[in-house]
Amino acid sequence: MSKHRIRLAGPWDFQTLDSGLAPRGETTECRLPVILVDLTNETGIQLQRGFHKPTGIDGKLLRLVLQANTPPRAVLINDVRIAESAVEHESEYAFEITTHIKPFNWVCILLTVEDYQPSPVLNTVWLEILE
Repeated sequence: MSKHRIRLAGPWDFQTLDSGLAPRGETTECRLPVILVDLTNETGIQLQRGFHKPTGIDGKLLRLVLQANTPPRAVLINDVRIAESAVEHESEYAFEITTHIKPFNWVCILLTVEDYQPSPVLNTVWLEILE
């Protein structure tokens, strides 16, 4: 099966999350990688970015793949929570989004800080077209 990748480099919209996982404060732009070491008294962050539907993908499988040191708390495409799928490489989390894609799309990634794990790092995000 052949793969084609489209990197979602940015800019991304960045907001901190309160204890109820609701975004708070100002939205700022950022680029990947994002490291959550500077958060004080925050539960985590929300990253959002828009993207257009890739051309020529009819009949092909489309996945969103994140490379991070910890699994995301949630991934949404167009306000629909996406379930995690199988991953081929360590620290990569893949989400099948073929049936959720529209001409223009919003991806939202929630990363949370837990006491027992290292600070979350989101290195890169890409769309993966499988033929």
